[in-house]
Amino acid sequence: MGLKPFGCYHPAFTFQSAAPIIASPMTSTAHSSANEPTRPLLRTTPVPSRMGTLVTLSAPLGTAAHLTLAYVPDRLVLTRDGFAAYATGQAGQTLSPEALAAVVADDVANELVPKWQRVTVAIVTDGVTHTVVVEDRQPGWEHPSLLTAAGTPPMTKS
Repeated sequence: MGLKPFGCYHPAFTFQSAAPIIASPMTSTAHSSANEPTRPLLRTTPVPSRMGTLVTLSAPLGTAAHLTLAYVPDRLVLTRDGFAAYATGQAGQTLSPEALAAVVADDVANELVPKWQRVTVAIVTDGVTHTVVVEDRQPGWEHPSLLTAAGTPPMTKS
């Protein structure tokens, strides 16, 4: 049975095991503390069209890290300003890249309930790039052309 991390309410977002949260070189005192909630910074607006839409947002997380979110909206989309404020708030977190990607995926799943999402966190430390990708989708959702456009092959039925 999977564990639902961080109070996630989206039924498709589960993990097979829980990983410990460890400190990373993303420590910064210029932004919010690790205990300050950043989810309220994610502002949404109704999706302007019911057509298949792929949205990609990207922002720096300080000087050595980067956050990219790609998603297919259901009823809501994130505002650019809200995503930028959220990324700024996340820049001050002292989480591992794996934990940070999971937190962002959980926050997006709870605020938007997208049909599909991919969160990518990339951190460069001492010349080494550490990239983590977390992906989630609503059960039974498929849209091969959007997934191909996002660089994710559609799931095949075996």
